[in-house]
Amino acid sequence: MKKNIQIAIEITDILMEAHLKNSRGIRDLVKDWTSDTKGLGIAIASTHEDVAKCLFVIKKYLEEKPKCRHPKKMRDKCEGQIYCMQCNTDLE
Repeated sequence: MKKNIQIAIEITDILMEAHLKNSRGIRDLVKDWTSDTKGLGIAIASTHEDVAKCLFVIKKYLEEKPKCRHPKKMRDKCEGQIYCMQCNTDLE
């Protein structure tokens, strides 16, 4: 389970960087555009920034330690990893 979360965090980082890079690239291009199309370019760039912000929130959620409120008697250990038998959450 932890490995899947680490992979998801890495993918989120890659996507965040790609969206921020696209946003910077579009903002650089917009400088040379006419005023009619400049607004559209800025809107596209800000959309990329908003997507990056959403990905950042998802990343923070993935990095949070799960909160298991089940009794300690529901815990078990497998290959050195303590987990909750009720919700199957890795603990510690």
